[in-house]
Amino acid sequence: MSPQQAKLPNSPKIRHILVNNYLQHSSNHQNITQKESFPEPFLLKTINDPVAVFTALLALFTLGLWLFTALMWWVTRRAVNESIASSAQRDNDTRKSIEQATKSTLAMEDVAASMAINAKQILETVKINKEISTNQKIFSEINLRAYINVFLGPSFYQKDNILFQPQISIKNDGATPARNLRWNISSEILPTILPPDFKFRLAKVVLGGGMLGAREVGTIAGPTIPAVPVELETKIKRGDGESLYVWGYISYKDVFGHRRRTVFAQQLYWKPGPPGEDGNLTETLQVNYLTRHNNSN
Repeated sequence: MSPQQAKLPNSPKIRHILVNNYLQHSSNHQNITQKESFPEPFLLKTINDPVAVFTALLALFTLGLWLFTALMWWVTRRAVNESIASSAQRDNDTRKSIEQATKSTLAMEDVAASMAINAKQILETVKINKEISTNQKIFSEINLRAYINVFLGPSFYQKDNILFQPQISIKNDGATPARNLRWNISSEILPTILPPDFKFRLAKVVLGGGMLGAREVGTIAGPTIPAVPVELETKIKRGDGESLYVWGYISYKDVFGHRRRTVFAQQLYWKPGPPGEDGNLTETLQVNYLTRHNNSN
């Protein structure tokens, strides 16, 4: 029962004493209580205070977030620096690669140009060698083939029982034989000056056979001329108005298998000379080679 609930004596003096004692006792008890209480630790106060706990947690989270942000900034800066360095290195490597590729391209262009020049030179060399080979073959044939030339032969003029008969001499001036000889010869008494449109008609008969070796000489007789009046003998011999003609061709094969042909036409006459030992006038056989019917291949 509290002091307020206790029944005080009716005596005012006693009540005064009791009240003072009570007040003194309460004051002493309060002092003793205050003296015996100790200050409460900060950590306990913080733990017991939800606001403080939340604030502390918020401070820790903020600190962690700051540290994480700083770490991320450092990592990002390092990555950026490494990326810049790597990019610079790649750019440098790319530039070097481009320079090397450019050098290689230029070198390849030089090689291609050189190859083109070499190919052109090879083609020119092949062409030149082919031309040289062809020319050598031609020169060999020219130097080694047979050449049949036709010269003046021992012809006869009409006298007594002898009739006009031209003969030709043929000579192989080449270095190899002329094979499979064929010849066509015609002879006739014609005007000394032939008309421009005169045609040398060939005989229908072709004769021949055999071979004429290198540097060898042969003789081929033409057909005889039918007898002419005696008063024309001398004129024909001198080429006075009319002359003795012989023409035709010689055909042969050379050692290279080519068929060759020599075409000829001659005008014959006998030129008088000084008297001989028997007192008779000498006569020399002369020949005119007609350009209109003289050629060869």
